[in-house]
Amino acid sequence: MNFIAHIHEREGRLALATEWIEEAIPTSRALGGSAAELRFIVNAMPHYAGLGCWDVVERLLARCPIAIREFERVSSVQQWSRDVPRIEAQLRLARGDLEGSRSRFLDARRQQARLTTNETIILLDDWSRGLVAAGHASEALPIVEEGFRISDRVHNDRMTLRFVIRHARVLFALGRYREASEALARFDCL
Repeated sequence: MNFIAHIHEREGRLALATEWIEEAIPTSRALGGSAAELRFIVNAMPHYAGLGCWDVVERLLARCPIAIREFERVSSVQQWSRDVPRIEAQLRLARGDLEGSRSRFLDARRQQARLTTNETIILLDDWSRGLVAAGHASEALPIVEEGFRISDRVHNDRMTLRFVIRHARVLFALGRYREASEALARFDCL
């Protein structure tokens, strides 16, 4: 169900994607997959966050501790529970709690030894995007630069482009126009 929802989301049919996402959690429960509920919750939260529906994200986060316990009873895989602190940090940032957000992102960062390189890139992308959206360009700059270095090193071109564009935006917001132009020139070279 999440796979179908993501297809609809990519194609711009957000209402249809939301319907599929909303149906996934109760369907999982009805089929006896209470341990799988965490996966559906974690997949739903970025969708609602992207729509700016932070109240829904907050309600889903409140369900995570129980869903994590259920999931850990049947699986030792931590992939789904690792996303929870990152999403909670996004929520705090969207609500204006910069310090609480930084604390949660750093918690997620401390788990970095267990994160894949792409998970680290996603963490840095979420963190820097949220900081930029909240108007905290100076705090975002080192995170954007680190995300660029890592994504460029592993040749993750899609994420490298995101970080280059965000780097230019941050530099422009900081009044560093010459450096912003250089960042855009780097974009043209990619």
